[in-house]
Amino acid sequence: MRVRAAWGAMLTTVLHWMVMVGVVVVWGMALAVEAQSMPLAGGEAGAMQTLRDNLGIRDSAWQPEEDPCTYWRGVTCLNGHVDSILLTGLPRNSGRPSLGDAWGLTQLPFLRTFNASQFTFSGGIPGWFSNVMSLESLDLSGCALSGPLPDNFGSLSRLTTLSLAGNSLSGMLPSTFGNFTNLGFLNLSVNAFVGPIPVMSSVVLTVVDLSWNELSDGVGPLLTGLPNLQYLDLSHNMFTLPVPWELGNLKNLQYLDLSNNNIQRSLPPELGRLGNLTVAKFSYNNFSGSLPAELTGWSGCRIMELDHNEFSGDIPATMGLLQNLVVLDISDNNFKGVYSRGLLSLPMLQVLNISHNLFYGPLPQELAAQQALATLDISENFFNGTVPMGFLPSANARKNCLAQVDKQRPLKACTKYYAPMGVTFSFNATPPVDNTDYAPPPPPYSSVPLENQGTQQGSTGSKLTPLLAGVFGGMGLILFVGVMVFCLHRCQMRRSRDRAMDSGRVSAVGGRGQAFTYSQLASATSKFSLSSLISVGHSGELYRGEMSGTAVVVKKVDLRRVKRELYLSELEVFDKVSHTKLVSLLGTCLDREEEKYLVYKYCPNNDLASSLHKKGSSVHSDDVLQSLDWITRLKIAIGVADGLSYLHSECSPPIIHRDVRASSILLDDKYEVRIGSLGDARIQDSDSHPSILSRMFGFSSSSYDPADPSHGIATNAYDVYCFGKVLLELVSGKLGISGTTNNQWLEWALPLINVNDKEGLPKIIDPSLIVDEDLMEEVWAMAIIAKACLNCKPSKRPSMKHVLKALENPHKVVREENFGESLAVRSSSHSSWNDVLFGSFRHHTSVSGYFRGGNAGTGCNRDRDRDRVRDGTNNGNNSDNEDNYPASMPIARPGMLASSSSQNSREMYAMNPHMRHGSCDIAREPIVEVAHESDDDLRR
Repeated sequence: MRVRAAWGAMLTTVLHWMVMVGVVVVWGMALAVEAQSMPLAGGEAGAMQTLRDNLGIRDSAWQPEEDPCTYWRGVTCLNGHVDSILLTGLPRNSGRPSLGDAWGLTQLPFLRTFNASQFTFSGGIPGWFSNVMSLESLDLSGCALSGPLPDNFGSLSRLTTLSLAGNSLSGMLPSTFGNFTNLGFLNLSVNAFVGPIPVMSSVVLTVVDLSWNELSDGVGPLLTGLPNLQYLDLSHNMFTLPVPWELGNLKNLQYLDLSNNNIQRSLPPELGRLGNLTVAKFSYNNFSGSLPAELTGWSGCRIMELDHNEFSGDIPATMGLLQNLVVLDISDNNFKGVYSRGLLSLPMLQVLNISHNLFYGPLPQELAAQQALATLDISENFFNGTVPMGFLPSANARKNCLAQVDKQRPLKACTKYYAPMGVTFSFNATPPVDNTDYAPPPPPYSSVPLENQGTQQGSTGSKLTPLLAGVFGGMGLILFVGVMVFCLHRCQMRRSRDRAMDSGRVSAVGGRGQAFTYSQLASATSKFSLSSLISVGHSGELYRGEMSGTAVVVKKVDLRRVKRELYLSELEVFDKVSHTKLVSLLGTCLDREEEKYLVYKYCPNNDLASSLHKKGSSVHSDDVLQSLDWITRLKIAIGVADGLSYLHSECSPPIIHRDVRASSILLDDKYEVRIGSLGDARIQDSDSHPSILSRMFGFSSSSYDPADPSHGIATNAYDVYCFGKVLLELVSGKLGISGTTNNQWLEWALPLINVNDKEGLPKIIDPSLIVDEDLMEEVWAMAIIAKACLNCKPSKRPSMKHVLKALENPHKVVREENFGESLAVRSSSHSSWNDVLFGSFRHHTSVSGYFRGGNAGTGCNRDRDRDRVRDGTNNGNNSDNEDNYPASMPIARPGMLASSSSQNSREMYAMNPHMRHGSCDIAREPIVEVAHESDDDLRR
């Protein structure tokens, strides 16, 4: 009885405390709701209305008659004051306002967070912006801003987070940057800032990204008073001064990138104090001297890139102390000596590149016993002897002095190098000589002796004059007739199209699916309420609903704001095609004159852009980003290629999608592909390779590209180019590649994709991918296919049918050089798949032309003259590359920091945010509209 009484008393106490806790929680929630729902003061309410009007925010997001704190999307209030404004993704009217039009921000005295990333503006940052003194977090990344920063910009002394990445801001950084004493996150990457870095003294600064600018001088002033710095990226600038020894005092530094500058002299030994460093990148500079032995202090370092410099001397044996090293690249230097024993003591080493150096002597037998080593490049050295038993089969060992190995140096070069060492080569011991670099001299231009050429030309000239006159006269007549026929054909097509558009009748193309009534759709979407709204695109508004237990997406097309052509085009596509890889149209509603509705099947896994990296669904992984595995990524790539191949090859006439990007690739519950965003689809023009006439009279651009929809012609080459960007997103995990016109990340990445070896692949592959050797070959193959699709010459891009065949047989792409011939495929624009996939990349491996700034200060385009001295030959790697891509500022790029208002934003460095969701384009142009202006059909 006593025990029962005790238990009863204990239960009573527990229930009492549960009731008390419940009361406290309810009271707290009530206070929060009251604080949120408190009406704004008159001044702030007016400022928000002014901000809405000046920025052109649509009523669907900010309704003028509603309370901003309660109903305006992206607005957060605290105690009756505006605390945070998020403009990213908000729908707005056409046109781009200037940031100066947002002057209403100065009337919000309690505003702490302003995030307008990807909400493009015209012009620059106005001087009055420094008057918003309450700001603690400011994100203006990807806003197309230009011009210098105001001199008083440092007056925003409360800032803890500042991101201005992905703009065209220029000029020198103001000296008032030293006033940011509370700053913890700074991202000014991908702009055009010049001059030195101003002194900064924030003791809480942990992240600094100033990459992809034109900053110069040295990095020393930046280092004053930054004891907690953890991430420092100064790559792709114009720094020239030596690295200061004070850099070694940043003992919390974990990520250091000084690559692609023109920094001189040797690395200071004090850098060995950076005991927490995990990533060290010094490639593409002019560093010289030997490696300091003190670098072994980087005991936790996992990635070390020292390639493309002028380092010399031996590799210290103490390198073996870096037990956590996974990637080591010391290629393109002047290192010498025998194979370092220290490199044999790295148990976690997976990628090793020591090519283009002066190493010699035999390869140690222990090299074959390194189980973790997956990629090895020892090419263009002077190793001799035989290859160790069990040597990595995929290793690149060309152009050495090895016996019984193909593609080695000529006997003369090996003999000359080893002669001072007393080593002689015999014909029995020498490796086979690779003579592929040699060619016979060209034949003479004419078989007629020089002294007789003039007389022969004179005697035939009089006979050819009447003949040439007749030929050119006939050609002129044909040209005139052709122009007339072409003009009449164009006029007839335009009149036919205009008549079809004016009629507005959809009976011929609206026959697919069920005919729904407006009341059915209104009931399914809660009368098209804001809570059902998914997104707003340029072709309509998307609402999620449920009909008879089935989740659907309803697209509302307001013909007063949306061109009727887009609506008719989408219906016409569904009337002509039916394929499992296209989004499923369930029906239409045509009851209303000015509003039309399309009903689609809902895709639970959203689109590729949001599914490539997403938060885990388990209880313990809510904050952990989980990535798609490689099998699923390859499945998605094959699915998209299958759908596009159907549109291009099996439809009659062929249909061009014209909006291939990650956000238009929808995924069902089993990650099967459903291609959406068909509003821009168009029937392919009858001539996919226009004649000279159509180029002259239809398109006057000197950089004519029939794959560019801005020229008015729809061809499959444009879809292929955009699909190549999607493939690179799957390989690299970088979000936003397919949704931007800025190709500088491509210019950096494409030279790393080589059909002969995969040594550059680890630099672009998604670090979250876990793949074995066989799957790594599939990743390599997809990268090669992507590069073929991204050929700047439309006529040299493969067809989607060939791309699909290659994706279905990825191992053949990298294992069989005659893969194209085995497929026996041909096209009118190129001789074979093999020519497309391999021809233009086997002979153009130079990085020349892929980097902004040429060879001024970057070191990227330096000729390797010493290679010619070593071989006595010119291997041709310094020729101009035919496949140069237009230089423009990148949005998605390696190392881009994801801006965030929280201090945990550095956890997102491994991936890139949606910097922009515009349609894929090839032509160089400024950044224009953003996510809210694109058609993200069926995204969520």
